[in-house]
Amino acid sequence: MFDAAGCGSSTCNALWTGNTGDAIYSSPIVVNGVVYVGSNSHQLFAFSAAGCGQSSCSPLWTGTIGGSILQSSPVVAGGMVFVGSFDKKLY
Repeated sequence: MFDAAGCGSSTCNALWTGNTGDAIYSSPIVVNGVVYVGSNSHQLFAFSAAGCGQSSCSPLWTGTIGGSILQSSPVVAGGMVFVGSFDKKLY
């Protein structure tokens, strides 16, 4: 996560990072202070958008997606997170 206002320099360091275990091809989404992002590790990750007070943060929770790569960006509606997968399924 980077400060949207910048850091007063031409190059800024991330305020925190979160490890997803593999490449990320989808765009993250932020809803109610939670960042949702999928990765090629066959998982959906939920991180606190505010971080965790350290440079590297663990996810709040993860969801396993049937052994397949997450192909789409997550969408949140009605208190649920939806994501499309390379196995041709919506989770």
